[in-house]
Amino acid sequence: MNSEVYRDICSAQIQPTSTELIRWCFTLQRNNDPKHYVEATQELFKVKWNVLQWPSQSPDLNQIKHTFHLVKAKLKAGRPKHKQRLKRAIIKAWQSITKEETRCFIMSMHSKPSTHCLQSILDIVSKMNNL
Repeated sequence: MNSEVYRDICSAQIQPTSTELIRWCFTLQRNNDPKHYVEATQELFKVKWNVLQWPSQSPDLNQIKHTFHLVKAKLKAGRPKHKQRLKRAIIKAWQSITKEETRCFIMSMHSKPSTHCLQSILDIVSKMNNL
């Protein structure tokens, strides 16, 4: 993913979904990935969002990695061989994540800001499952 794709995702997906689910101002959490620091990305963030700088390899982001690991584990059962089948399998795996599965990640968090962040993810997963 390059910075242009990242900006497109932020503008097209994160902003509308977060606004609908949270209904108030939110803070975008990011680490030190280079695509976060391209000038055009910096400008977009200044205009649209509050940004919380976050260290790379932060243990507070491990729960997100656990969620993606869960998706990966669900994909191993089918092992799709074609790109379109893989895409459908990823969407199906993501949509099959239950609130209970993500709640265990949330409950493992120790700090309230991170818990709030993951609660927002739980809400987004729930919304995606209803699509």
